[in-house]
Amino acid sequence: MWNGMLPIGSVVLLKEGEIPIMVTGFCQVTLNDEGEPGELYDYVGVPYPAGFTRVNEMIQFDHDAVDRVLAIGFINEDMLNYMPRIQEIVDGLKDGSVTLEQLLGESEDNG
Repeated sequence: MWNGMLPIGSVVLLKEGEIPIMVTGFCQVTLNDEGEPGELYDYVGVPYPAGFTRVNEMIQFDHDAVDRVLAIGFINEDMLNYMPRIQEIVDGLKDGSVTLEQLLGESEDNG
């Protein structure tokens, strides 16, 4: 199995899943009923091969929910440089050493 975060475009089969899922994004945070940040997931994806057809078909999942990696997504130098930072952010958010407010402030400083 792939070691570390999967690049965008990777196709996986989730445990107890029947439909392959293509990774379309990282570090997804749900919102609770009050619009505040809720649960954090490693990835968001869409059914493969259909892709995005409706918002309610977006699937949020963690790396440990992956049963099999069917295909590794697009990897270039940018992705290779980006993946360790994504892993650092996800790990930090999960262990509490990084907050969403810090990340939002960081993106405002860079943008």
